[in-house]
Amino acid sequence: MGISKLMRQLTILDGRIKVGIEREFESIESIAELVLDLETYYTVAADVLDLGEELLPSGELPSFKAAPICTIIRKLRNLKVRHAYNKPNGEPYSGIGLSREMGPQLSPGSPYAEFEDPGYYANKAALEELLNKNLVFWLYSPALRNTVRTIEHALAPKKVGQ
Repeated sequence: MGISKLMRQLTILDGRIKVGIEREFESIESIAELVLDLETYYTVAADVLDLGEELLPSGELPSFKAAPICTIIRKLRNLKVRHAYNKPNGEPYSGIGLSREMGPQLSPGSPYAEFEDPGYYANKAALEELLNKNLVFWLYSPALRNTVRTIEHALAPKKVGQ
C-alpha cells in the first residue's frame, strides 16, 4: 500500500476520532466506534513507520527509529491492539479512557499491560512532528528518493567477487 494512501487513512481516522471525542461516550456504539477507530489509527501509524523505514536513506534511519514516538506507536499496536492477546505483557481486554488533557487512551490503568498509553493528543502530535521532520520530503519525492538510493548503492563497499 502506498504511503499517500496510508497518510490519507490517518487523516480520515483522525477526523473520526475527533467526532468520537465530541460525542463523549453518548452510547455503547459510540464508545465501540471510538475504540475501533483509535486501534485502527495506531495500526495504520505503525504501517506508516514501517514504510518510512523502507523509504528513508540509511543515514537517517538511526535517528528516525530512535524517536520515542516510534516505540510508543509500536507498543500501542503490539501490546494493546494486535498480538495483545497472545503476549504475556499484552492487554487482553479492550478498553478506553477519555480526558480533556490527554484525549482517548487505550486501556488506561490496566493491571495487565506493562505500558501506559500517553494519550491520543500527545501521540498524534509526536507522530506528526516525526513525519514532518523526517519523512515528508522523502515520501513525496520518488525521483529524489531513487536518486539517493542509486548513490548509496554506488558508494556502498563492494564485496570481493562482485
